[in-house]
Amino acid sequence: MEILERIRGQYETFGKVQRRIADYLLEHPDEACFLSLKDFTKQVDATEVTVINFTKKIGLKNYLELKKELQEYIQRWLAPNDKIKRAVTGITDEAGAYLAVIQNEKNVLEETYRFISIEDLKKAVHLLLHSKRIYIGGHGVSRAAAAFLEQRLFFLGMDVSVVNVYDRRGVATILNSAAPEDLFFLITFPNYSTEVLSIAEWLAAENRAFIALTDRLSSPLCMGAAVSFACSTNDSIFYNTLTAPISVINLIASACAADSGYRFVESRERVIQIEKELVKKNHS
Repeated sequence: MEILERIRGQYETFGKVQRRIADYLLEHPDEACFLSLKDFTKQVDATEVTVINFTKKIGLKNYLELKKELQEYIQRWLAPNDKIKRAVTGITDEAGAYLAVIQNEKNVLEETYRFISIEDLKKAVHLLLHSKRIYIGGHGVSRAAAAFLEQRLFFLGMDVSVVNVYDRRGVATILNSAAPEDLFFLITFPNYSTEVLSIAEWLAAENRAFIALTDRLSSPLCMGAAVSFACSTNDSIFYNTLTAPISVINLIASACAADSGYRFVESRERVIQIEKELVKKNHS
C-alpha cells in the first residue's frame, strides 16, 4: 500500500498531534521527504519522540524510512510520462483544455513574482557583477535554463560557463580550482538533481557563495545559498514548465545590465569594434 494511502487509512485512529503530522505529510509530501527530523518537528509543531512514534504507528521503523517512502512515492506518481498520460486522458473539452493551459502559464508567473523581492534581486546582481568567473550548474530540463542564463550573462561581457554536472571528475576539478571570488549559480527543479545538490552541499560546507534557482524556498538547494529565487514550475501536462524560471533569469540579467550602466555599453561597443576588425582581416 502506498505511504499516503496508509496514512489516510489510519487517519481516524490518530490523536490531535498525530493528525497534524498526517495533514502535513498528505499536503506536502514533496517537502517532507527532504526535511531532517529536527526541521520536520518544527513544521508540525511536535517533539521528535512523537514523530518517531507516529512512524511506528503506520508500520515504519523510523523517520528515515518515512522519508524514503515519501521520496519513492514522489518519483512514482510525479514521473513525467504518468503526468502527461493523466492530463491528456482527462481532456474532454478542447477549448477548455487550451484555456486551462493558458491560465496555468499566467498562474506560474503570478505566483513566482509574488515572492520576488528587490533585496534578493539586488544581492544577486551584486554577486554576479563582482564575481571573477561564474559557473552555472543545471540538470535535465534545468540545463535549458542554465544555457539561457549563460547566453544572457555572456552577452553582458561576463566570464561564464555551464558546468557538466554529470562529469564528476570535471566538477571536482572546477571546485578545486575555483577562486574565492568566483560564483556558482545552481538550478534544479523536482525531481531535484542529486548532482546539483551535492555541489550545493560542498559549496555550503566550504562557505562558498552560490545563487539558487529552484521551485520553492523550502527546496534543499536553498540551504546554504547566498540568495535564492523560487519559481513556480507547476505544469498541467509536462513535469515542469520553464516559463517562470526563464522570466526570472531574464529579470536578473536585465537588472545586471541596468546596474552596470556604461560598463556594459562600453563592453558591447568594444566587442562590436573587434568583430568589425576581424571581418576586415578575413576579407583582406
